[in-house]
Amino acid sequence: MVKVICDTCEVERQPGEEWVLGYDIESVSPSGVRRAITFLDRWDPRRMDELGSIHFCSLECKEDYLAKQRAA
Repeated sequence: MVKVICDTCEVERQPGEEWVLGYDIESVSPSGVRRAITFLDRWDPRRMDELGSIHFCSLECKEDYLAKQRAA
């Protein structure tokens, strides 16, 4: 069984809860480092463990995560 933890507040997802699923992907090329953060329009349990996936229990946690990424 896979445990899904919010990437902001670290609360554990319970079965049936609707969470926010996205991807934070970084790629390196000769011209520099590129980072892309995207979000799916709905939770997809088949994609929750893919490389670069990020998980949020609420829109507030998603916004906190994005704010921290912009500040870095």
